[in-house]
Amino acid sequence: MREQYQNTDLREWFDSFGIPLNDDFFIEWATFQKNFVTLIREVERFLDEATMRQVWNPIFGILYLCYDLEKEFLPQFRENAEKTVARITDDGRHKNNIGTLQVYTSEDRVVS
Repeated sequence: MREQYQNTDLREWFDSFGIPLNDDFFIEWATFQKNFVTLIREVERFLDEATMRQVWNPIFGILYLCYDLEKEFLPQFRENAEKTVARITDDGRHKNNIGTLQVYTSEDRVVS
């Protein structure tokens, strides 16, 4: 016996979950990931595995845990994304010179 499937317009399906078709966060997250992956791969060339673990821990904390559920999400995400990049690029002073890159741990001490 053949099951019957309901034809659903993609827009209706997204709407049923409250997902906008032009989701600002999704666009910003995808852009951040693309840029961040490029940056972190450069960093990985200069640091050993143990040091990279020290780098990833604060990145995880900043990107995934530092949110106030009582406040709007997108401005917090933007601030956290900026903080993450700043921690890797020595507060932005060395964005264009990866050779002088300094990576900070959660205790704000230079590890390389």
